[in-house]
Amino acid sequence: MLLLMAGCVTVAMANQSFVQIQHQTNQKVIVVGGGISGLYAAKLLMEKGYEVVILEASDRVGGRIRQLDGFADFQIELGAEFVHGQRSELRKMTLDNGLKLIEVDDSTEGLVYMHGSIRDDDDKVVIKASRQVQKLINRMSSVYDDPTKTVHQYLIESEASVRDHRLIQSEIGNDVGSDLRKIGVRDLIDNDDKWSAGNRDFLLADGSFKDILGPLETELGNRIRLNSPVVSIDYSLDKLVVATASGEKFTANKVVCTVPVAVLQRNLIAFVPTLPQNKLIAIESIKMDAGMKVIMKFDRKFWDDEVFSIVGKRYEYWVTGYRRSPQSNILTAFIMGSKAKSLSRSQRPIVKTVLKDLEATFEINLEGKLVDHYVQDWLQEPYIGGAYSYPSPGSERFRKILASPVDGKLFFAGEATHYEGHNATVHGAMETATRVVEEIIKSQ
Repeated sequence: MLLLMAGCVTVAMANQSFVQIQHQTNQKVIVVGGGISGLYAAKLLMEKGYEVVILEASDRVGGRIRQLDGFADFQIELGAEFVHGQRSELRKMTLDNGLKLIEVDDSTEGLVYMHGSIRDDDDKVVIKASRQVQKLINRMSSVYDDPTKTVHQYLIESEASVRDHRLIQSEIGNDVGSDLRKIGVRDLIDNDDKWSAGNRDFLLADGSFKDILGPLETELGNRIRLNSPVVSIDYSLDKLVVATASGEKFTANKVVCTVPVAVLQRNLIAFVPTLPQNKLIAIESIKMDAGMKVIMKFDRKFWDDEVFSIVGKRYEYWVTGYRRSPQSNILTAFIMGSKAKSLSRSQRPIVKTVLKDLEATFEINLEGKLVDHYVQDWLQEPYIGGAYSYPSPGSERFRKILASPVDGKLFFAGEATHYEGHNATVHGAMETATRVVEEIIKSQ
């Protein structure tokens, strides 16, 4: 009991000291971008006593976290959907907010190949990702030393079947955000080797990612400025000047840039002076591809109850509401890379193309069966421009350069700046926020 009380006294003294540090900080930081990395960085900075302003280009916070309300009796995630890893800050925050998680067990609820698979007497799918596919994936490490080889090239050399290509596109390509022709084997393996969050994946059993963002947004309150797209960041003087499209100018001691790498590549923000050459090369070297979700509600289920993920002839599908709304008649087409880009630019309605693939996959006629649908095309989001960064050949070595501060005044966060294997994830974006706050403290 005495030890416990002594511990309480120590904490109280530490808190008093921290409050004093807060009052002494007197530094202003502008955070550009109101996605999860920007919001989390702002929260951590505010707790350290910094004055913070978040400039978000769109009319909402969350970035690539977004929900579809009213489509079903639960919220549907249009962007980030999985909690990856049992040892992540995101999982901890989820549980701290009182949300329950459903573990997705790949051994029993993983990928199911539909078209052209072996079927039983009831014409039901009985085959999953084959052992051959797993062997192909495991053997990729043998070509680790070739920095130019893509996963597609590796599969061609391995004489993989068309079926194996489709399965691996779903297991790897869609997961990391692009086509097998664009994903580098060495960079993929290097990225995977650094992963430390654990290999268990979870879905929210109730609520949505909005319930994680909500407390952050409430805590930050009027520090968030919506509809404020930043057009320039001048870091040439001691005080940085950030200008928005409306002509407003903000000054600060430090600036944290958290915008997606696709926004940096489109030069939507002018940096004065121009960013260092190695930073510019890094920006161009880290790729971010198209991505979309097509949410479809049908008048009835035409898939088996045990199925979670379906590989069609062309696209991958998830059973939306899996294990939280068992009678849900909703499928989500998860489409990445060139297929998403082609759909995005097509003159034909996207949902018609997707329905045609579903009909071929299940060998049924779906005319009149679609009740409602919604398309979330991340390529068309003006201040995002795609899904998330992926390991293209030679790209991984540039992440640390992209993440590095400039002149101790300009800092970079966001999933693309994560150089320890957690890019393309919500928890990875949060970890870059923690890193950048540490860098700002050390820079004083």
